[in-house]
Amino acid sequence: MLRRPITFDEKVDARFRRRSRSECWWWEGSLKEGRPAINLRHVTRYIYEREIAPIPPGMRLYRTDHDPDCKPKARKCEHFRCVNPWHLRVGPGQGGIYERDVNHELTDPERAAIYKRRVRENSRGKEQASGGIG
Repeated sequence: MLRRPITFDEKVDARFRRRSRSECWWWEGSLKEGRPAINLRHVTRYIYEREIAPIPPGMRLYRTDHDPDCKPKARKCEHFRCVNPWHLRVGPGQGGIYERDVNHELTDPERAAIYKRRVRENSRGKEQASGGIG
């Protein structure tokens, strides 16, 4: 019996549980740079665009669910694990962790080259640390 391939939407949905709009949807999958990710792809922006609306170019997402005790710039804030799109707002800005290409892929040749270089550097560092051939 052949298995049906799992879609990206199914992978994303399997890693959090939808609740009401006011409650946090806690990401239970892996993190990249302290943010929810699957296969090195940040998913918060993807979920926002899927559930609410596409994000116009030049705009970025801002968190609205921080407590007074949170430090918005700190990676340790647990609210960054929340993927509820109603806890985000769109605003002007450049860069930022949620500023990503619409397709969320490493299709740009320069970005792909940077990623490959990092992988090579990491593997060389591990080989040298283990005393392997390098």
